[in-house]
Amino acid sequence: MKRKFKAVLLSIALILFATSFSLIDLSAANPFSQSAYSGEKYGVNAKPPTVTILSPERGKVYTTRNITLNLNVSTRESKTTQGGFRMTTAIGMDKLSYVADWQQNTTLVFHSPDMEDRKNNVTSYYYMGQSYDNHDDLPENNYENLSLTLTNVPDGNHTVYVIAEGVGEDYYIFNWYIFHVTGIASTQSTVKTTPPKISLLPFEDKAYLTSEVTLNFIMDESTSQLLYALDGKDNVTINGNTTLTGLPNGYHNITIYAKDESGNVGASETLFFSIEIPDSLPIVCTAASIGAVAIAGPIMLIHIKKRKGRPSARALCYEVL
Repeated sequence: MKRKFKAVLLSIALILFATSFSLIDLSAANPFSQSAYSGEKYGVNAKPPTVTILSPERGKVYTTRNITLNLNVSTRESKTTQGGFRMTTAIGMDKLSYVADWQQNTTLVFHSPDMEDRKNNVTSYYYMGQSYDNHDDLPENNYENLSLTLTNVPDGNHTVYVIAEGVGEDYYIFNWYIFHVTGIASTQSTVKTTPPKISLLPFEDKAYLTSEVTLNFIMDESTSQLLYALDGKDNVTINGNTTLTGLPNGYHNITIYAKDESGNVGASETLFFSIEIPDSLPIVCTAASIGAVAIAGPIMLIHIKKRKGRPSARALCYEVL
């Protein structure tokens, strides 16, 4: 009799146990949360995705507005663990996005279906601007070597954040918890595409009566190299303001080039001028010009064309009888 009673009790206990397990709504057990009830933590042993930004390189200056965002996002360190009545699954990639300080919104790269989709038997994977119904339909991708393109990056100092959200499951007796862990990385770099601005001051578009012309200019930033090109000839390196010497008669043009520390090259406007040194030199004769010779008549001033060297004043003075 006692044995039969014990068997009946055991049967009832098994039925109640099976009934209570069938009534559990696993999908309603704190989805998308790392904590439940009175501060219990789930997934505490799960490591978040490891995010490494390979480019843009930290501290580097770029001279282009299109920059490659090269990422290494890994969940390899997160493994399934089990102890007692609890089992924590390995972390899988759930969401990947980045935030750039010159953009108003977060850019989504990948997102797996959320809990509501799964409860409604709807799956929708998002990857690189496209939606896919099944995971198998996703294009092949390698999050450990993922390249994206940042376009139209403005000049200035910028910061980019990459956020990788991993998802895992925690089984504890009759409860099932879904939790998220997040890995974040950032990088700072500079974009400099504007070339140096060069202003020639003062410089008049006129005829110069000398073979030497002073070249003065100002810059809007520091430079690593300065050059000028005269009349389209080879560039000449200079250190700053300079004087052009030995200029022959005729029309000339000049342009200054400057390279900044980022490698951008700027050019001044091309300026035109002319050199017009007179062919004859007026010489005023005095008594000293002709020594102690007595002058019987007036002195006539004449002009002699320049040849090699400057003609002497004595040769230019003649007595008019």
